[in-house]
Amino acid sequence: MLRDGVTGDWVGTFEGHGGAVWSACLSDDTFVAATGSADQSAIVWDAKTGDIRQRLPQKHVCKTVALSKDASLLLTGGLFSSVNLYDVSNPETPLFELPVGPVKFARFYGDQSEIIITGSTDGKLTKWDA
Repeated sequence: MLRDGVTGDWVGTFEGHGGAVWSACLSDDTFVAATGSADQSAIVWDAKTGDIRQRLPQKHVCKTVALSKDASLLLTGGLFSSVNLYDVSNPETPLFELPVGPVKFARFYGDQSEIIITGSTDGKLTKWDA
């Protein structure tokens, strides 16, 4: 369910996950959304229409998703052994996997999303060059 951030009013519902949604993010231009779910998938959405652009199966519960500044890249992570980086236009396989173990979050950082920050379940923060 999508709600207005100021008023809390219901705006719409994105239907597509078969389990609880653990993470959601919105692109800087607000045209793209991404979600990670207990159904072991991440979904990239058209944020204006609610249509699914891409569904990305994951190896375990997907607890974190993050879009790059231009929404061309997607990070996914969770209770599996890596954080995955995908090209949103061609997401069949990850561009690469960061071997960090289970994570609570992964985020892009920097003007060009050139840095990735991960937070693992053991409390460790790691900085990676994207």
